[in-house]
Amino acid sequence: HVAANHSCANAMNVLLQSGCETTRGDCVGWTPLHLATHRLGQDVGGCRCKRCLKLHERRKQCVSILLQKGADANAEDQRRATAVHLAAAHDDLEALRLLRAHGANLWSEDADGQTPLRIARHLHRPSRVVRALLLLPGDVEFEHDPEQDPFDDEESMDADRPQQADDSGDDGDDW
Repeated sequence: HVAANHSCANAMNVLLQSGCETTRGDCVGWTPLHLATHRLGQDVGGCRCKRCLKLHERRKQCVSILLQKGADANAEDQRRATAVHLAAAHDDLEALRLLRAHGANLWSEDADGQTPLRIARHLHRPSRVVRALLLLPGDVEFEHDPEQDPFDDEESMDADRPQQADDSGDDGDDW
């Protein structure tokens, strides 16, 4: 948990090779994958300096390592929230892509009946996650086709990312 929370990919690798579990939850049920996904979703303030880019890459590496080592992409905390719910809460399309590639259920409900889509719609306007989820075909178990898969449309997803807040009075409610 500590390695995941502090984005220490090397330490996480050593611990996992030593037999540490990827599925054990903390006092609220968060697994290392919950923690790593939460950290990946935390913005570095849009900073593109070398240090912040390296931190982001370490956070992404931690999520990848956990998933590659068998972490349950659908593990639920005590409130039945999964890592996908956290990715949606952070509007983190990158984390959502990783989780989806490892079999995460994009439509699960937490204890309050909230799906990742509802969470992203409520917290982010516009939202890259909302757009990707809404553009998925009805059957999410489709064969990979980049022309139909909104998770592969990086250019289109970046166009939805808010640049800067403005004071024009527009509440941005375009969803």
